[in-house]
Amino acid sequence: MIVIGRGSRFLQVVAENRRNITTKFEVIKKNRFLKDGHKICEYTEKCLYDHILQNPTQLVVFCNYPWILKIDWGKLPVIICHAGKLPKYRGASVINWAYLNGEKDITTSIIGFSKNLDCGNIICEKVINIDHLPLTVLRGKIDQAFSEQVKNINFYFKKKGFLPIGKKPQMSSFVYRKRTPKDSVITCEDFSYEELKKTVLSCEKGYWARAKLERQWYEIYFISTDLEKIQKYKNMFNGKIYTLDCFGKKFHIIATQTL
Repeated sequence: MIVIGRGSRFLQVVAENRRNITTKFEVIKKNRFLKDGHKICEYTEKCLYDHILQNPTQLVVFCNYPWILKIDWGKLPVIICHAGKLPKYRGASVINWAYLNGEKDITTSIIGFSKNLDCGNIICEKVINIDHLPLTVLRGKIDQAFSEQVKNINFYFKKKGFLPIGKKPQMSSFVYRKRTPKDSVITCEDFSYEELKKTVLSCEKGYWARAKLERQWYEIYFISTDLEKIQKYKNMFNGKIYTLDCFGKKFHIIATQTL
């Protein structure tokens, strides 16, 4: 098995399937890969494809690969880990968008390759209940689900010599865009409690943003686990509870209902 990707999802899949992995390519940045943990390779997607084509009988796993595949990988046994229910959640940052849309579940999908983005046959899915948990907590469950799915598919592939056909998803023209730092801007006067809560839960680390308060811009630092400590904070601004660090000019925003 050959695994290509980055981040915690990639590392979890590698850790759980290390006995079956012959080569792993960890993405460092565009066209640069850490091959098998020690050798940096200057590879375009075409170079990567040609390298893998030398041994076309191995399962190829794209796990949190950050770019759209431009080459037709259809000649190879390729699967793609996609953290969204298809076809509804085609595109990028789909876990975050699911939180922001108020979904109650996250679906981890393993799909086959398709020339169209996220349109490959759905080989398997697993539904994970969000249960009001922040993404910082849920991330481990999502990564574990992918590692188990990849392990099961690789077992099937080694036994049968081919991938499960899966089911063809319905077509959807809508594709979610990748979220950027601009998506972290919060204007406290405009954000409702629910919008603020969803935004914070969708963040994977401590939450940095900007808030326009009293015609001045201040930095916000929001730790999602503080949602459980709402009652300890009594200061308010436009229906939002916060504490003010006068020295650092930081507002510690705590999502709460308007009092």
